[in-house]
Amino acid sequence: MHTALTLLCGGLLAAVTVAIEISTNNPVKVIIGETANLNVSFVSKNPPHVTWALSDTFASWTVGQVPPPMVSQVFVNRLTINTSTASIAILQTTLADSRNYTVSLTAVDELLSSQKVTLRVYELISEVLVTVPVDDVKEGDSKTTVICAMTTGTWDTLSWTKDGKTIVGDAHMVIASNELTIQGVVRGDAGTYSCSVKNPFSDGTSQNQLTVYYGPDMPTISIMSPTDPQPARFVLVNSTVTLTCSTSSEPPAQYLWSVGESSDTNVPSNPVLIFDRIQLDQAGIYSCIVTNARLSRTVRKTQMITVYELPQGEPSCSMVSIQDHRVLQLTCSWTGGIPKAEVRWVGLSRKVSALSQLVYNESSPASLSGSNVTCVANHSAAVKYCIVQPVAPLVILTRRVVRETQGDATVTLTCEVRSNPASIIHWFKGEKVLRSNEKLIISPNSSELHIRNFSLENDTGNYSCSCRNPLGENRPSLILTVPVITNISVWRSPDGETANVSWAIPDNSVVTSVLVQTWCGSEGRDWEKVVELGLEKHWAVVPTKPARSLTLRMVPMLGLMMGSPSPVCVSPSTGNGHGLSTGALAGIVVGCVGAALLFSVLPIFICAILRRLTMMDHSGSQNLTGRQTMPCNLTLPLEGLKNEGALQPITGGIEGISSRVKQADEERETAANCNCIKLRHCTMV
Repeated sequence: MHTALTLLCGGLLAAVTVAIEISTNNPVKVIIGETANLNVSFVSKNPPHVTWALSDTFASWTVGQVPPPMVSQVFVNRLTINTSTASIAILQTTLADSRNYTVSLTAVDELLSSQKVTLRVYELISEVLVTVPVDDVKEGDSKTTVICAMTTGTWDTLSWTKDGKTIVGDAHMVIASNELTIQGVVRGDAGTYSCSVKNPFSDGTSQNQLTVYYGPDMPTISIMSPTDPQPARFVLVNSTVTLTCSTSSEPPAQYLWSVGESSDTNVPSNPVLIFDRIQLDQAGIYSCIVTNARLSRTVRKTQMITVYELPQGEPSCSMVSIQDHRVLQLTCSWTGGIPKAEVRWVGLSRKVSALSQLVYNESSPASLSGSNVTCVANHSAAVKYCIVQPVAPLVILTRRVVRETQGDATVTLTCEVRSNPASIIHWFKGEKVLRSNEKLIISPNSSELHIRNFSLENDTGNYSCSCRNPLGENRPSLILTVPVITNISVWRSPDGETANVSWAIPDNSVVTSVLVQTWCGSEGRDWEKVVELGLEKHWAVVPTKPARSLTLRMVPMLGLMMGSPSPVCVSPSTGNGHGLSTGALAGIVVGCVGAALLFSVLPIFICAILRRLTMMDHSGSQNLTGRQTMPCNLTLPLEGLKNEGALQPITGGIEGISSRVKQADEERETAANCNCIKLRHCTMV
């Protein structure tokens, strides 16, 4: 049974045949007159029989056999066959050879196989030409056609552009073969049309201009005048007026101007009509007539010119204070003109108007401060405006101190006021009105008060300037005080040879200069002047000795008069001289006394004392921060802190330690008087 099935399957497989595999060089493209090689390759078990056909067979042979191939009369002397292959070559090709060829192969025990081979024979492209219609193309024509032609050549692709943009066929522009048909012609179809043709061996391009005739459209007339805001409504006498007539037309239209009657054609023949200095008698109706001679069409447009005379100049607005600067009088005028202008104020408590000039008194103008009050001047030819802005007095009171050559000081108070209308100014000290005399000099416009030979005893106090107009009163004040200095800071340099001092002067303090003084009592002198500086400086550098503390103060000066000295500031030495610091003293006490009292209660007492010193330093620094005294910040550099921490011996046993504690308390109190924070550094041994 198994053997029978095997034989049956083998017989069925033997009966199965396959087709010959064929491949070609499809498509084949050649230039006319050249040889076209139609190459065929195949895979076959046995030599196949080859046939080439168009509608009928024109060549056949068996691969490898001696008998010559059969060739039809159509291709005699034009066909080359290699009988060892299935390929053919067509000689001296013509445009008629551009066709689809079929090659078929059959063999014993193999199925028939066929392939199509396309042959394209091209002629080189030359003299491409775009042609447009000879007759006029007019807007509204149903259609027109543009043709792309060439003297010789065949093309694979043909494309159109208009003014450089590719044309894609649609209902308006229809592309068929080498023709472009425009359906429903409009003026926008005018332009440059370009045609490009290509084949694998050549290409060509040509362009032509298509003109579409149209118009003229209904013209428009524009009126221009550099001096008139609305020349289409009114123009002013003696102004330059330009009438411009414009229309769309192809070819461009011819222009004529007509004045009055439409039959009058004795007018300029260009689109612009200019009146250099128009007069009242030149007002009237002007017509612009446009003609398209090619299409024999004429259109007319009319325009009215109205001429008026404006009042002289521009509207004038003004305001003044009347009735002891309590009533605001506003005046608006624009006189002359034909007709007269109507003037009215906008923004007042009442609506009033008049012809040419309007005067109005506002008895309660306070609410108008900072607002624009507008006068509207309405003339038949134009509407113009003028604006006033009432402003209540805005005042800034400042002072300036000048030291005279004789040593006296003059204090000048300046009342800077901005108001509209102008304010009347009065000066006061307290509630007393000030007037010019030998000591007090008030400037002619009352904006400055000069206090000569300023006296700290008699001239300090509250000064004010009253500025008043109908919209209100402003009276700022300035308190002049005796010379005072605040915000003092002292900083010792790392090497201890200089100290930087800075300070501030309150705005209302009358000061011409500042004295920086140091205490030299130990050398038989009291306070010694280091430097005297003007108000432009708020700092000074004071030379010092590293081994000595620095005690200084600042004294404000008014001319030759001294103000209140600042609190005394003491800056300790930086430790670069002789002597040891508190930390050194504490270290030696621990080292020397501890051994003698090793087995007694004294070491406990000494530790308690040292603990108290440390805690007092910290608490002193904290308490000084909250004191309500004159600011004076003292800072020691880091190098000074390190030197101060060096060990120093303390002699005298318990009495010596108590004396050192008392000395530390005194130093802290001295620093506290200046609101100074003195940093300490102790090294425990």
